Amino acid sequence: MSNYKFQRQHGVGPYILDFYCPVLRLGIELDGNVHEDVIVQGHNLEREMYLKKIASINILRFENEEVTSNTEAVIEVIHSWIKRNYPH
Repeated sequence: MSNYKFQRQHGVGPYILDFYCPVLRLGIELDGNVHEDVIVQGHNLEREMYLKKIASINILRFENEEVTSNTEAVIEVIHSWIKRNYPH
């Protein structure tokens, strides 16, 4: 993953991604407690559909707690996604 550069707070259309790698067309979103709300989840789905359809960006979502308490597992999920989608 060190070969890929991620930008923080990257704007795409009306949305801002927490992290984005242009080479992979991969956005990473970190979700706090507010994302447990049904309305917010609906907005997240709408946003992901826009990013996928209009900008061809895939999104991986992680809870803030998961990132701070189990960083290695989060990194492994990202590595696995890269291996599946960019197997070279």
